[in-house]
Amino acid sequence: MASPKPCAGSPSPCDECGARCCKRFLVAVVPTDVERIAARLRVPSSSFIEAYPAEKCNCVHAPSFWVDGKENYIGLRREGSGCVFLSDGRCRIHSFKPIVCRTFPFCLNGGSVERSTFCGKEVRAEEGEKGLLERYEHELKLLRRDAVEWNWRTGGEKGLGELLGFMQGKARERRRISGIISKLKF
Repeated sequence: MASPKPCAGSPSPCDECGARCCKRFLVAVVPTDVERIAARLRVPSSSFIEAYPAEKCNCVHAPSFWVDGKENYIGLRREGSGCVFLSDGRCRIHSFKPIVCRTFPFCLNGGSVERSTFCGKEVRAEEGEKGLLERYEHELKLLRRDAVEWNWRTGGEKGLGELLGFMQGKARERRRISGIISKLKF
């Protein structure tokens, strides 16, 4: 896999904590994340995505997919004690990281932006944060539909490679439809 360098430049609010979230949580991905990261790194998605057994995960927001006859959550591969893209406490794909990473430590609760108590650093929501969180909620809704479709169509008997192809196909299909819609004049 291509090895981008950790982000550099101005200090990040995350610098002081040692990337605790990247070490503790499964970084669940949506189809647009998979497609974007694979394209930017010019590598197959199987080099950075892994299926994690549902009984070993505490994944609250993302849906599960049945892969090779077992219930799994799909996320960035882990190496050592954290995310595969974590290097010296910094993210190697910071400029195109998954949407869950871009929104953390914030979430939407009843339309209001809330901050996770896991993140000990006092981080303020940036301008536009609510819009990004709304987009993430929409992506999760689509991912739940994708999970239902995948699980129903395959009966859980297909492998991770086929699931990744399915997810990337969904991302391409949505991008194509968005392009068509943006050209329409209402």
